[in-house]
Amino acid sequence: MLHRRNFLKTGFAWLITLLGWRDFGRATAENTPTFLLPPTTHWVDETQALIYYWLPENTQNMELVVLQDGVEIRRQPLPSARAVVKIEDLSPRTVYQYYIEAGGQLPLYMDQVWGPIQLRTQPYSWPIRLAVLGDSGFGDSVTAQLASHIAQQQIDFFVHLGDIVYRCEDFDNNLWLNWAHKYFLPFQAILTKVPHLPTVGNHDRDRPTRYEGHSFYDWVFPPLFDRSDDLRMWYQFVANDVQFLSLNTQVFFTDTGRQAQNTWLDEQLQKAKNYRTTIPFFHVPFRASTDIHPDDGLPALYDWESRFIEHRQHIGLVMSGHAHHYERLWVNGIRYLVSGGGSAVIYPSADMVIQGSQFRQSVAHYVLVDIYEDHIELNAYDLNNTLIDSESWAIEE
Repeated sequence: MLHRRNFLKTGFAWLITLLGWRDFGRATAENTPTFLLPPTTHWVDETQALIYYWLPENTQNMELVVLQDGVEIRRQPLPSARAVVKIEDLSPRTVYQYYIEAGGQLPLYMDQVWGPIQLRTQPYSWPIRLAVLGDSGFGDSVTAQLASHIAQQQIDFFVHLGDIVYRCEDFDNNLWLNWAHKYFLPFQAILTKVPHLPTVGNHDRDRPTRYEGHSFYDWVFPPLFDRSDDLRMWYQFVANDVQFLSLNTQVFFTDTGRQAQNTWLDEQLQKAKNYRTTIPFFHVPFRASTDIHPDDGLPALYDWESRFIEHRQHIGLVMSGHAHHYERLWVNGIRYLVSGGGSAVIYPSADMVIQGSQFRQSVAHYVLVDIYEDHIELNAYDLNNTLIDSESWAIEE
């Protein structure tokens, strides 16, 4: 059993030691299978985890190998070339490693070994720490640098606030390459260590993102728990006793399901009193100090703000992206974060700062949110990893 502050210290040397130099050479041979989408962790609780991967085709002896402290503890057959796989019977507060074998080899991703992949079961040590970033999908060096800074932090999971991949016309509209170069490779050091929790952005629904009838976002983040009706357009994740709600603002523009999502949201908010606090996150903010598409958030505001106000004593923070700047707001007793500065494409300062805005800066950035047992602390960092904003507030009982 390892504490969070120590579990990130294992690295690439573990994989070489595990396989041995001969097997490592074999793993990188030219005939090695390759992932279409590499394995990542999408959900974890005290005793289970859900991972997802995609290989081009079924091969013999496809297995998920699970290790603890570098020692193999189980192998489980994989059902198909593409699958959400549940790892069960894990111990609480324990660090594991896993990898996938196909035909006795380690599949590569973009000509490199993907991993080692680690997961840590709940409960998390207090404070729960998450990294937050949005609108990163251009594939520029700024995003890679921000991701590098996040990878050096000791986080429990990673929240992306949408617009994960832009301009899928790039690479001759090869969606696999767009997602590789704009998401999986820049964020590899994060995605191989912690779960990633997304919310869908408007550009994740652009027409060039379509693949076999769905946005590529839906192929990267498939339904969990055998639910195929909502395409994971909205979902809940619980960390310790903190409830996170990923909502879909595209139901106001391109997606169906507006009423269904509102019904689901009402159910989750009614249960909010059973959690320490609840943190909704979604792409388009209700409001932001920007001159670019300033009214985009009005449909979500009309549907959701009154719901949030009704349950505001149970809502610790609301997070959004879309506006390409950093902003912290306090409106009607609720804290809001706008974090759309995940790339070099930053919006200029607005002519007017909206009411309720407490701090705003046009800067590429990422945010760390620390949830303590009795309060929440927010710290925002710029491209140089310099602190640009810090605030904390109590969790209401």
